[in-house]
Parts: sequence; structure tokens; C-alpha cells
Amino acid sequence: MRNTIKLSDTISIVLSKDEHGFQEVLDDLPNTGVFDVVTFNISSKESALLKTIKQLSPDVRVRVVTNIPNRYEQYYSDKAQEKARDQIRSYLKQLNPTQYVAEMSAFFSYDTHCKLFATENVAYMGSGNFSDESARNFECGVIIRDKAVIKELVDMVFAAVTESADQHKGNAIATTIIQLNAVGARLKSLLADYEDLFYSETDEYASPNFRYFEWQDPRATEADLDALSNLLDELDNILADMQDDGQQEPIARAFSMKQIEKTRAAVLPDEPLHNFITHDSDSFMQSWIEDNGIYVDDGHDGAAEDAANEDFDKRSELADEAKPVVKAMMQSMKGVLSEIEATTGALKKIQISNRHIDNT
Repeated sequence: MRNTIKLSDTISIVLSKDEHGFQEVLDDLPNTGVFDVVTFNISSKESALLKTIKQLSPDVRVRVVTNIPNRYEQYYSDKAQEKARDQIRSYLKQLNPTQYVAEMSAFFSYDTHCKLFATENVAYMGSGNFSDESARNFECGVIIRDKAVIKELVDMVFAAVTESADQHKGNAIATTIIQLNAVGARLKSLLADYEDLFYSETDEYASPNFRYFEWQDPRATEADLDALSNLLDELDNILADMQDDGQQEPIARAFSMKQIEKTRAAVLPDEPLHNFITHDSDSFMQSWIEDNGIYVDDGHDGAAEDAANEDFDKRSELADEAKPVVKAMMQSMKGVLSEIEATTGALKKIQISNRHIDNT
């Protein structure tokens, strides 16, 4: 299905389903010398769209920017964690520039959500991703056929999204940098989520910069803790792979595992934070009533109130134990982020050194 509203001779709005709304851009590939793609994701399995790019000639300049959209919410099980690792490997393999005849440049931008596909003659900007699966959905976008507007749009978007992106060079060091920064981006996102899950704003009379520990109605769940644990496991795997590479091994050894272990210790089962998160007030109160031999037939009308008071005290006790753990955990997460930044910085220096050697 494809419905189009023509706004002018050069601009149209397109609504599509069961086909790509950007088909006009694909149809123009035989006539173009450039093809630019910015997308939130690509297909996890070998993409028919990327096969189209592989058929382009050496005189076509191609740039692809994508995110790696596996957020931590999908990491709740070992199977999901392995699936996430497989997706990253698939992205790296599919976008390896050495596999393309065209002049291919691939970038990973971890906070990109926009979608733009353009030749110098026609461009699409809208909701559709550069993935085979996107054709199944209702997608809406704008088709532009004004060359001057297209150039200005592409220049603006690419300057912004590639500024902090990692370029895929097709070698082991570039692959490690992308993997580490992908973990770092998700860790930053998780850190921001923890801030909102564990802390709340005060009332209007308190300092606007003060947030209090949310202990009476905690919003975090056990899955939120598992997400961090699984993310640290992924980081362990990357560092282990670095140990098997001669150039990367010294850098991996310099990574402070202490920060990882301090962070991991905070989310272990049966530790203060885990006990605070998993406390079930209903079960606790029911058990307290039963343990104290209080039954409805005894005529003890205040049993529920007594149980609620006991639960209040218990939650307060658990919160007192968990509060410093949360603070220390978030601090150590920042420490892990600093270690990732230092490690990728060292790897980039090796890249520059290798490039210098290749040029001599």
C-alpha cells in the first residue's frame, strides 16, 4: 500500500505499508554517485537492502549511520543477552566496509533515532528504518526532489550524527571500540534510569536540586538489577576477547576490574539492594499475622494495622541498608564508564599509530 499527498513539484508526503516508503530513493540508485543512509536500525539477519548497496559500482560513495538499538530491557535472560551480542556481531559483519565494492563508510551513533535516505536527486525523511522488516509497518515520510534542499539536509544531519559516532574500519580494533562504546551508551542510559527509579523530587518548599531516596514506593524491579549484571557480563566478554589480541591485550589488562566488581556486587541476590527491591509487603504482612498466631476468629481487629506497622518498619530498615549501596553503585557505574572511555582512547591511539605505519 502506498498513499501519496503531493505538496509541490518537489515535496510529497507518503504513507506506506507492505512496501518501502523510500522506494523512489532505491529506484534512483542507478543514476546516482552518492547514497547516504541514517537509520535507527538495520535488519539483524542479512539485509536485502544492504545487498542492494553491495551491487553499487566503485564510483559510488556510500555512507551509512546506524544505532545499535538493543536496550538493556531486553537483557533479562541469558538467551536475550546472547541474542543482543549476536545482533551487534551481525551489524558489524554486515556493515564491514571491506565487503562493499562501492566507496563505503559505516558509522555507529548510539543516540541516533532519525531516518534519512538520500541520493543527490531524491531523499526520504520519515519513520521508516533502513531494514527489510520496516516495510511491514505503517510508515510515513516526506519525499524531497529539490537537489539544493537535499544537499543542505544531508550536510546538516551527517555533520550532527557523525560528530561523536564511531567509524567502522573493518579491523579488530575498530570493532572493539564500537562494542565498548555500545556498552557504554547502554550503561549511561541505565544510570539515568536508576536516577529516576531510586530517587524522587522533593516538594516545592525544598531545594530544587535536592532529590530524596524513594523508599516507601520503590519503582525499581529485580529485572532492572539483572539488566546491569548482564551488561557487565557483556563487558567482561569484550575484555576477554581483547586479551586474545596482541595489540589490545595490554590495554585490556589496564582496565580496572575493581570498578566492574564493585558495581556487580551491589546487585547480587540476597544483598541489601536486592532484598530492598524484592520485598513484598503483602507477603510480609500475611506471614507476620500467621507467625503471631492472629486469626480473624480471635476478634483482633487491629491485626492488619499492626502488620502494616511492622511492614513499615521492615521497609524502613531495608531502605536504610540499601540507600548507601545505591549511591556507591551509581558511583562505581560512573567509574566503569571512565574506564571504558580511557580504554577506547588508548585503542584509538593504536589506530592512529597503525595508520602511520601503513602510510610509511
